[in-house]
Amino acid sequence: MPTATLSFRLPEEEEDFREAQEAAQWKHLITDITSHIRTQLKHVEMPAEKYVAFEEIRDLIWASIEERGLKM
Repeated sequence: MPTATLSFRLPEEEEDFREAQEAAQWKHLITDITSHIRTQLKHVEMPAEKYVAFEEIRDLIWASIEERGLKM
């Protein structure tokens, strides 16, 4: 089975190390936020302005993910 190893020069690359270490948590955070937005849009009565705002935020998140070539 193929493996991959990331290595960092600490403490010089501490920030890069922390970002790599926390990547899965950031993915879960974005998943939770997009799920919440989906639930709000699908199941909650709200003023039209709020609905549009949720749609714009959702679209911004997904466009940003796509622009960066990320996979969810």
